[in-house]
Amino acid sequence: MTLSVTVNVIDHVIGLAPRTYTFSLPVVSRLSEIVGLGSLLYSLLITPAEAD
Repeated sequence: MTLSVTVNVIDHVIGLAPRTYTFSLPVVSRLSEIVGLGSLLYSLLITPAEAD
């Protein structure tokens, strides 16, 4: 949602092409979800280093 609000504000300032809403925004949103899920899963896999 934050991404859509940001793009909407930028659109009012500089005027974006319609392709931004139909293609770029959904792709960027999905990629950010995948990266977030990947980082969450990775954080569950790593274990803290043992102190000597």
